[in-house]
Amino acid sequence: MCAPKIFVTGEAERIAAARRELERASLEKIRVTASGERNLEILPEGVSKASGLAVLTEKLGIGPEEIVAVGDNYNDAEMLQYAGMGVAMGNAPDDVKRLARYVTDTNDQYGVAAVIRKFFTIHDA
Repeated sequence: MCAPKIFVTGEAERIAAARRELERASLEKIRVTASGERNLEILPEGVSKASGLAVLTEKLGIGPEEIVAVGDNYNDAEMLQYAGMGVAMGNAPDDVKRLARYVTDTNDQYGVAAVIRKFFTIHDA
């Protein structure tokens, strides 16, 4: 049986070094990502937030174009690309922002609330 995810946290420098080592090792059947400079995530190949959304869209009978996904780090990258409207938080790394169709405010500036107001609020005509 395979662990669904290994989550490691620690000092930013040690986490960055561990990530570099894992990526350099080119281990088969795993992917390495991060959800912050102090976090490292190790997952089975093919497992991501995007693969979870793919299962959900199939069960709901909807397409990716009907999905708005919001993320703020590398572990959200595939999800932002999968969703019809991938939204990066303002505090996301620049690489992640470039993958998104829209960039909102930061977490501290209530960026998710801004997304809800922008894309889901019905305005009177």
